[in-house]
Amino acid sequence: MPGNPTVDNLDQAVQNFSNIVSDAVNTSTSTRITKTSHLRLPINIREPIKTKNRLRKLWNNTRYPFYKREVNALIRQIRIEFNEHKNRTWKNLLSSLNVEDNSLYNLHKRITKKHTVIPPLHGPSGMAFSDFEKADAFKDTLEVTFQENAEPYSDDKIEEVESLVNHYFNNFNTHIPPLTSPLEVRGIIKKIT
Repeated sequence: MPGNPTVDNLDQAVQNFSNIVSDAVNTSTSTRITKTSHLRLPINIREPIKTKNRLRKLWNNTRYPFYKREVNALIRQIRIEFNEHKNRTWKNLLSSLNVEDNSLYNLHKRITKKHTVIPPLHGPSGMAFSDFEKADAFKDTLEVTFQENAEPYSDDKIEEVESLVNHYFNNFNTHIPPLTSPLEVRGIIKKIT
């Protein structure tokens, strides 16, 4: 029955519950963006890779030698085309470099700079992947570690320590001690042994 309020309320309740669950899943999971260089490959390389993967799966399932020969041939073809693509891309990049716009300097800096990758950190709020998350994990850890001592303070102990420190600095001798002769050192060593 289309006008039944209990069915409509039930549909709305199911929709609300589904929204709450999907929102909870989205907020509790973190997505990590990965650089997918294989998507930048031209179609003449991506298609043989797909075919090779399909044939390799067939060969794994059937062990038919024809599939293995085809896979090996495709691997050789893909390797050649990939190297040609890489060389073309590098040649285009080098021909586009210009001294005036700092592109040559930027390429040199990118190639020669040794970039140290800091692995993910496990902080109080979970795994930290980005630099901001890692800095936040350090902040949280240091904040928890370096807390002020809880009350109560012992005023007697504080006064005792301050008194000892003041007494030491007030009676601190700034004179240079007298030099020791080799005879005195030899005598001290003989007394020790």
